Amino acid sequence: MEAEHTAHSLDFEEMGGDGRIVVRFEARSIRIPFNLKESKDKMFFEMFRKLKQEIEDLKKRERLLESYLPREISDEEAQSDVIRFLKTKKLKGNQKTDILDITANLSLPADQVERILEILDKEGVVKING
Repeated sequence: MEAEHTAHSLDFEEMGGDGRIVVRFEARSIRIPFNLKESKDKMFFEMFRKLKQEIEDLKKRERLLESYLPREISDEEAQSDVIRFLKTKKLKGNQKTDILDITANLSLPADQVERILEILDKEGVVKING
């Protein structure tokens, strides 16, 4: 399941000598007269700058969070991914792994990985210790 993205962009730029700031939100631009020598105008400009930074930080956090969300795929697809993962680990000389390692590396729900490992254990493909 992929999160739906709504494109919201906020940008502003300091214009040349006319003392105006252009603020853009989505498709709209607003020219705002500012005198950056006045403290109230400096304060508003700084608020815009901080708001823009906060929006960018939130976008980064959203992308990071999405990367940690488990994928929603069928057990058959997940089983193929788990087998491929275990084969790769074995080729690298790692004979043992655990559910958390598989879950983290494949972005799969832990209960799904556990279910798959139990099936593979019954089929003799893997051996579950513990």
